[in-house]
Amino acid sequence: MSLRDFLERFRPVGTPGASATGVAADRTAERAAELEPALAQLTDGQQGAARGVREGAAKRARHWRAHAGPAKCRQLPCWISTCLASAFSAPRRTLTVSMPSV
Repeated sequence: MSLRDFLERFRPVGTPGASATGVAADRTAERAAELEPALAQLTDGQQGAARGVREGAAKRARHWRAHAGPAKCRQLPCWISTCLASAFSAPRRTLTVSMPSV
């Protein structure tokens, strides 16, 4: 509990006049109740976006598996070695990789 929340318990409750009982306000619970629906909507949206990314990746993987024949499998090690050779021979030592078109 923060100092501010602790001090909020002692602030005046009600209007001046006849004495009445007061209940300490629970600001933390009020904030949680206010923000919970909005955060739940954001979570649902993010889960939907993540699902879309996973489905797109699965579709691309299926495409690569379907179109990767023996010739492409033989080319892949050469492509990797070419990328690595060009990356390590670059003066700035940066790794630049480009994917072959599908």
